[in-house]
Amino acid sequence: MAEANAAYYTKKNPFEDFITSPEISQIFGELIAVWTIMVGRSIMEKMPQSASFCLVEAGPGRGTLMADILRVMRKAAPDLYTRCKLYLVETSPRLREIQRITLKDHEAITVQWLDSVYELPEMPMVFLANEFLDALPIRQFVKISEQAWDEIYVQDGMKIKEIVERCPESPIFHRPVAIGDVVEICEEGQAIIAFLGRHVSKHNGAALFIDYGYAQPVWGDSLQALAEGKPVSPFIEPGCADLTAHIDFCSLAEIARNTGATVYGIQTQGCFLSQLGLMARAQKLSAHANREEQQQIQAAIHRLIAPEQMGTLFKVMALCSPDIAEPPGFMEDERNNDYG
Repeated sequence: MAEANAAYYTKKNPFEDFITSPEISQIFGELIAVWTIMVGRSIMEKMPQSASFCLVEAGPGRGTLMADILRVMRKAAPDLYTRCKLYLVETSPRLREIQRITLKDHEAITVQWLDSVYELPEMPMVFLANEFLDALPIRQFVKISEQAWDEIYVQDGMKIKEIVERCPESPIFHRPVAIGDVVEICEEGQAIIAFLGRHVSKHNGAALFIDYGYAQPVWGDSLQALAEGKPVSPFIEPGCADLTAHIDFCSLAEIARNTGATVYGIQTQGCFLSQLGLMARAQKLSAHANREEQQQIQAAIHRLIAPEQMGTLFKVMALCSPDIAEPPGFMEDERNNDYG
């Protein structure tokens, strides 16, 4: 999976196969900017006025989300805008160049590209990851008895099973799993969450994750592939399709808590965006739009927060240093089914 996705993002244009929330509507990026500003202010309250902080995005795609965030920050929070050092975690040279062009209007901001989150400097940060974790490689295991597991491998384009003496460490193995059930472990995702949890706890900061996945302890085979905008077999020629798997947010939240970070969520995307003021922003944009533009705005809102679209499938989780204020968007009593 890792090799196939590395080849895919190097050779193909992923934006022909799928569209992410920042590309659906500018409102998404504007609301994440609001979140970033509010959390950033809470972080920087504890720092000297001359201090800087890291603004980080992992898997920034075209750079659309970060461009929206910086546009809003420059206008609404110029003090934060001038104090941030921008880091983009991106391994594809082609995508890095696209991001460079997208962000050309923000020459005042220092931008650095990193190959890995582990290269981040030891300083306060706001870390953002939208549809980043789902592309990280997974391992699959199937329970064959009370004490035994098979691991599912890929060899010559085929699935094979082989009994394993010892399973990797993951909270999912401490849950009651029925014989015959498949569980998925994203070891790289677990390691990244643990690293970021320790980072924000030690150096002050917050990390926001938005991705599709589970808010409950469920399991099953979720490996899927997209090519030319359509579902295909994950076993087609490596590099021809985008491979993803659903995120086990429950396990990641448990891992983060064990690092000392405070965890907020697991929230649905619909609730999260609604609490950040999505409807008010949509109404303001619609007031200055023609009829066709108003219909486009409504269609985008529906796609982002409707339960049958991205509103429920996509989840949101934040890791924060324990001493900063509770971030917006995580009130438990909000619902996302009243969007008009």
